[in-house]
Amino acid sequence: VGTVDERVDPTQIYFTPDFAALSKDDVLYLHSQEHDSIFAWNARTCEWISTIPLNGDPVAITYSKENNALYTAYSDGRIFSIGSAATNPIEIPFADLGEATVNGVSAAGNYIIVSDSNGNLTSYDASGKKLSSKYYYYKMITGVWDAAKRRIFFYRNGYSSERTYTIEVLENGEIGELKDGPWDNSSNPKATIRIHPNGSLLLGSG
Repeated sequence: VGTVDERVDPTQIYFTPDFAALSKDDVLYLHSQEHDSIFAWNARTCEWISTIPLNGDPVAITYSKENNALYTAYSDGRIFSIGSAATNPIEIPFADLGEATVNGVSAAGNYIIVSDSNGNLTSYDASGKKLSSKYYYYKMITGVWDAAKRRIFFYRNGYSSERTYTIEVLENGEIGELKDGPWDNSSNPKATIRIHPNGSLLLGSG
């Protein structure tokens, strides 16, 4: 595992990103599971600007444009935030689920939504304060935020038929209603979810 003093130099390695996110400042964050690191690439100047060492292999990563921060979630229940404004960014403790296992994490505007192994969805504000928690049978691995209609699209996990679902997130961060999404297709379970600015669901080839 890397430390602050042992940051991997991305110019000296070859890697395939396991996660990618473009920040509001046009910084491209690329996670390498092999190197326990997230590498930051400035898309404006076309140069590497930092390496973020991780505490291991996170089960999920998300980026909040509103908070301008990354969030890493680990199977042991620990969740960290990474502020993108720092010169040498590192993981900072954000929340801890205790005995529950993290299944997934998703940014919903300035709120962070966490899915755990018990079937709970829990919301946190930008400071890590727990706001709301509700039990839903289906577990969210990766969600995509629809800002226009304040809902998260996600695939249910562990089923051969990949139906989309939506979770409402209210203005105060409270977890709202679970609803069936408009897509159910067992022939293409890896289709990538994308959201049109008007709130329409778009699916890529995966």
